[in-house]
Amino acid sequence: MTPRPQVWLVSPAWQRFDVTRLVLKQREHLAASAAARGIDVHTVIVADDHNVDIAHEHGAHVVEMDNDQGVGRRFNAGFQYAARQGADWLVHIGSDDWLHPDALTPILEPEDPGAIISGRQLAFVDLRAGRMQTCTLRNRTGVVAWLIPRAVMAPCGFAPIPGEKCRGLDGHLVNGLTRSGVRVRWTFHDPSPVARIDFKSAVNLNPYEHLSKHLADSPEITDPWPVLAEHYPSELVEAARATSLKIAGEPRMPRLTHPVTGEQVRATVAGAAILRARGYRDERELERVTPPQPTATAPRPARSAPRAAWEAYAAAHGIEDPAALSKADLIDLLT
Repeated sequence: MTPRPQVWLVSPAWQRFDVTRLVLKQREHLAASAAARGIDVHTVIVADDHNVDIAHEHGAHVVEMDNDQGVGRRFNAGFQYAARQGADWLVHIGSDDWLHPDALTPILEPEDPGAIISGRQLAFVDLRAGRMQTCTLRNRTGVVAWLIPRAVMAPCGFAPIPGEKCRGLDGHLVNGLTRSGVRVRWTFHDPSPVARIDFKSAVNLNPYEHLSKHLADSPEITDPWPVLAEHYPSELVEAARATSLKIAGEPRMPRLTHPVTGEQVRATVAGAAILRARGYRDERELERVTPPQPTATAPRPARSAPRAAWEAYAAAHGIEDPAALSKADLIDLLT
């Protein structure tokens, strides 16, 4: 008898407790639906706040880890935990994302057994306003969630992302796999435009408005719930609608709300570009929003920060002319 594929979804979580509940409800449905197809699905949440309790309530595995240690380090801890549990596939996915069971179908008969399974279509839902848009990316890697074969991540010790990183995690993950000697290959599977959903709330690194401006390629849907009901169980859609109504009544948070200080942003090549993309004039304004944390001081880059960011990205991806970066490349850089 062929062993059942063991699929582990790895998601660091920070605050956004209502969104975590909504996502883990869908993960329970995902696991039940996948089990009927011969796939065992598990979720591991990496957190140190109330998300730990929420994860236990929904039967998810937990790695308790200080949220101040960097998102990269927390993703790595989740990957390593899943690997110790015998994961055949490791799924790089946020704690605010739904993944439709149909997205797992290629696992049973992979087109390329050594390739990462990605998708090109993404829906993003603004829970504050009850609206949705979709996009289709034609870049090299597609959109998260990524289904990564165990053999692809094993050479890097299941720790592909630099631990201190809080942004650009997708690109850092791919670079980490490449540095370990893996020739990363991709296949794409999109059962529907809403098979991958990114829920936006009051606390996000990449606000709905940012994605809408730079990625959306379809008219905005002002009542997304009937559309989602065509693909997801009615109780999940109702839970999403209820979460939206609750979040709509909450005060808006600053646009960049991850616990990161101006020093940490300034220490990155793309720091100033990221700040401007998020509506901050400089790192001092950011520090008025998030409490300072002890970090090593790094000098400002001598060159224009946006230009330096483009050149760094181009060098990492073999692009000779930074001016030739596409819109998708720039979005990848700033997300």
